[in-house]
Amino acid sequence: MKNSDFRRLFMGRLFLNLGDSLVYMICMWYLYQVTQDSFYTGVASFLFSLPVLLGMFWGPIVDRRDQRRLLGALSGLLVLALLILSLVTHWLGFKLWFLLLAIPVLATASEFLYPVGEALLPRMVAQEELTRANSWLMMSSTGADLFFNAISALILSLLSLNQLFGLTSLIFFLAFFCFKRIKTSNFPNKIEQEKRDFWGSYVRELKEGLAFVRQPLVLRLLFPLLLMNCIYTIFYESLPEFTSLNFQTPTVYGLLLMLLGIGAMLGSGLSEFVSTRIRTGYLVAFSYAITGLAWVLAVVSLRIHVLPLTMLLTLLSGLSNGVVNVAYSVLFQKLPPQEMIGRVHTINMTMLQSSVPLASLLGGLLVRNLGASTMMVICGASLLLLSLSLLLSSSFRSLPKIEEIGEMGDSSSEG
Repeated sequence: MKNSDFRRLFMGRLFLNLGDSLVYMICMWYLYQVTQDSFYTGVASFLFSLPVLLGMFWGPIVDRRDQRRLLGALSGLLVLALLILSLVTHWLGFKLWFLLLAIPVLATASEFLYPVGEALLPRMVAQEELTRANSWLMMSSTGADLFFNAISALILSLLSLNQLFGLTSLIFFLAFFCFKRIKTSNFPNKIEQEKRDFWGSYVRELKEGLAFVRQPLVLRLLFPLLLMNCIYTIFYESLPEFTSLNFQTPTVYGLLLMLLGIGAMLGSGLSEFVSTRIRTGYLVAFSYAITGLAWVLAVVSLRIHVLPLTMLLTLLSGLSNGVVNVAYSVLFQKLPPQEMIGRVHTINMTMLQSSVPLASLLGGLLVRNLGASTMMVICGASLLLLSLSLLLSSSFRSLPKIEEIGEMGDSSSEG
């Protein structure tokens, strides 16, 4: 944290995550409360996930353009979009169609900010500090979620919709202010020299990124994340209805999200300790198993009215998820060459999120027909099955520790 640019990136990501958390919470809660139909929370989740499908086309731009300017431009766009949304809702009130139209715009600007920061981070810190730096950034993310989840009931009950959007625009402005002060760059002189040839090399660089991601090692790492993303999408869609039907208040909804955030923050802090002692394959499989089992037992314990146990299990599921998230962030900053991090990150995100829009719509329909509690149990059981399949795979079990996987990445280009 003595590194001034890392400090600015950390604070900018903190405010960015605060704003993202609030936008998601506002949209999901208001949509369910107004429509009383989980199908619309599924539609919202679908719209939130759409922009990432275009992410792979954003990667070459991230690698070639001045990443400092991209951070400022995209965060500035978020400020402007939220101000417009606040004014429109003040004049017209809640409009379902307008909110659904606004979600892809907000999600696009926000989603494209993250790979820029991921690409810039290895230029700010030494390679041996990457795990610790990613742990701090992950804690900024979960800390942001934790803060708003803890006071979500108060925020949602005291502020009107346009005031909530106005508050979010202020938070995004603070992110914009931090990002604009970053000085680390991705070789701006080289960028200027190659600017004329940018569009001519765009397709070639995109193909290079795709070729890297198609390597067996990378695909083995990505496949579990693809399934996990679908499961998590349905799980989070189930939460609003689950809490609303059982407790009729946003307080418990905020409490459960807060506990997930606390757990993820603790897991982020523990990630460096755990990932240096456990092989990557076992780390991923055990993390998914703990999360899935905790979800199933949490629903059961709530059914038999043992709320403290439910809270403890929710905390545990967040912790195991935080550990594996940091591990994956470090892996995909160490495996590719520095000049390819933006492309690899965005292609990975596009691949991982490719099935999420469909999972969002399907999840909304399943929750409507089967009920939120049933779907949460199914999600937990699915993670347990995913964990078992990973443990049965000798190629996945053989993946080395994160600190050793850099050498494997260097030689993986040979297939």
